[in-house]
Amino acid sequence: FGNSTPEFSGQALLDAYQWAADILLTYHSTPWEIDEAMEDGGWGQGACLRQDQEGLEKAYHRRRSRQGDPRVCQVAAVDRAVKEGRLGRQIGWGWYRYPGGGGPVQDPLVEDLLEEEAWLTGIQRTALSADEISQRMRMAVLNKAKALVDSDRGTLPTIARLCEHLCQFPGGASAVTRALSPDNRDNLNTELERLGGPLIDPWTRA
Repeated sequence: FGNSTPEFSGQALLDAYQWAADILLTYHSTPWEIDEAMEDGGWGQGACLRQDQEGLEKAYHRRRSRQGDPRVCQVAAVDRAVKEGRLGRQIGWGWYRYPGGGGPVQDPLVEDLLEEEAWLTGIQRTALSADEISQRMRMAVLNKAKALVDSDRGTLPTIARLCEHLCQFPGGASAVTRALSPDNRDNLNTELERLGGPLIDPWTRA
């Protein structure tokens, strides 16, 4: 896709959305903590349930395509889930289990995987509140939306609609438009600076 097409901008927003979820999984939260926090925070669906539906290998292959770049923060636990065959709902086993083809069931082995991989890679996992989980997802998407608008890769109305339809952003396009308005830019930049690091920019090592 060209760098100014809706397809390019949409994929960039989805990458930022998925990256934020991957960082939360690696450093902080279980899939069900993320999904519950997002649903309570007004997102249309939790990121991990969504990934289970789409197939975990999709995001995995996009990460692999960037693996040679030394700026990329690694999310080994997320990659390990795919390598162990956790491909999502279509096989009954992803971030959740789907016994008998039914609805999602929490899998304690996933929590063990995240804890073990953190220990192996020297990561100290820290718990986050539900509000903070949802806020970090919001800021990751808004940061990418801001970058796309500022680099003339899409108008604000177009980017805001993409946030609503692709990321199911809380409050929809109007919430994105308000957050990126000139009156709110200082508040947005302050919050982005508070979070910073690999959560916001996937080209930053932890």
